[in-house]
Amino acid sequence: MITDIHTHILHDIDDGPENLNAVDGLLRCHLAQATHQLVATPHFNLEKDDINHFVKVREVRCEEVQSLIKKKSYPITLKLGAELYFSPQLATVQLDDLVIEGTDYLLIELPTQIYPSRLKDTLRDIISNGYTPILAHIERYPYLLASSDILIELIEMGVLIQMNAATFVDAHQQQLAKMMLKKDLVHLIASDAHNCDRRAPNLSDLQKQYFGTKLFENLQRCYENAQLVFKGECVVVHQPRPFRKIFGRYL
Repeated sequence: MITDIHTHILHDIDDGPENLNAVDGLLRCHLAQATHQLVATPHFNLEKDDINHFVKVREVRCEEVQSLIKKKSYPITLKLGAELYFSPQLATVQLDDLVIEGTDYLLIELPTQIYPSRLKDTLRDIISNGYTPILAHIERYPYLLASSDILIELIEMGVLIQMNAATFVDAHQQQLAKMMLKKDLVHLIASDAHNCDRRAPNLSDLQKQYFGTKLFENLQRCYENAQLVFKGECVVVHQPRPFRKIFGRYL
């Protein structure tokens, strides 16, 4: 059984499925990937969205999806969560309604190009407030990948790192993905699935692709960590190792 902690399975709330028919198709795609535990993580921006309204809409959408799962007898367990866009304000508010349901884990998305103001201080404060931040799709942040120094500092602070499974098969990012997995700079792998086309569930495919390789043990640890996150337990974190980037290659 595979657990996916980063999905956009709820309809009419963000850029995921538009309606329940699309949700049904996406649920089937997850099942085809042997994924039976899902966390719904719709986008939330504290600086733009009203948290109470977001929580109410998310609850309604989740109830509709849960009814569909029950009606179709799909062997899927769905938990609520959110993908929070980074803001220093996250350290100043109560985030209990936005954690992965029944846990203290928070999935946080960063800006893709600009190093955000007060990143380390904010994440440190979030941890002090009793939460465990998970940085979503780490492969999208070049300012954290130019050098391993900041990334390792964040990990040693208590931040977890999630990478999208598609990174491991992307021609431009595959080397990065393998290097980070080898050096214990990734703790969780998720699909970030939005649909069954370009951004589809893919966790079983990746697992099969790496079976029997030197990196399979590291990959499997990330999958097992996802199950631990789902249960609200502590994940396995190994000592991260630094990397260098020379002439466009990671060493």
